Amino acid sequence: MRLLESEKIKQAFEISTLKVWQETEKHLGWIVNDKADISFSALMSAAKMYNKGKDIRMPAMVVWDNFKILTRGYRANSFEDLKGHKIYTPLFINAPPAAVTHYLMKKTGYNPEEFEFIFGEPFGRPEEMRDCFVSGNCDTVILREPEASFALFEAGENAFASIDFGDLWAKLHPGSGNLPNAGLLFKGAFVSQYPRQADLFMEEIKLATEWVRHNPVEAGKISADAMGVSAEEVTFFLNRAALQYKKSSNVQNELQVYLEVLKEEEVLKTEDIQKTLGLFAW
Repeated sequence: MRLLESEKIKQAFEISTLKVWQETEKHLGWIVNDKADISFSALMSAAKMYNKGKDIRMPAMVVWDNFKILTRGYRANSFEDLKGHKIYTPLFINAPPAAVTHYLMKKTGYNPEEFEFIFGEPFGRPEEMRDCFVSGNCDTVILREPEASFALFEAGENAFASIDFGDLWAKLHPGSGNLPNAGLLFKGAFVSQYPRQADLFMEEIKLATEWVRHNPVEAGKISADAMGVSAEEVTFFLNRAALQYKKSSNVQNELQVYLEVLKEEEVLKTEDIQKTLGLFAW
């Protein structure tokens, strides 16, 4: 919403359609079917599309350290404390939330098979996991942002962000940066046809991201309606979120480490990691 206030964007772009997506498959469908030129996507989803030959580019990463384990009624200081609790997990076993959790467990000396992961049918929607946690029907959930912050905000004082994946990632991969999650996605044809506008969009996204980081209250006010929650909830989320604009080509090594972990955990199966790096070329 801050980006749309930019005078430079207003002068350089005629935005014919603005859609807010919730289910990942929707925005991927818009991109593939030429219903959108610009979107924001998880790195894993973009990598899969690129390896299938889709003409896309991911020139910038904006969201980092996005996975959280929340507990209600107890605190978990390590994975050991999660034993005996059902861990409600969004999506499915070969998706990043479960895969990154399994990877971190194994690398810190735990066997994922000794923990009980619960997935929805046909797969768990993050908002469903959030509602389960808020209602008290689930005491342990893995959530991404912003659902994680919304769940903590609504659940109150008895809820905790127990295990920080970003901290664990940094200890396991010193010098590799943060745990990457999502970023800016362009149709390749758009970049080829409008390179100046693409560069301008990137510059304005960077400025908007910095503004949001430093003005969470104001950002909450202008985006609450679009996000479907109160301005206070958005501000709470923004004070916890790891938002940081980084040009993908400048952090390619960080992105490669993450992709290799997804490959190790069989989230990416037939995908070629070296080929995927072309996604970040700019």
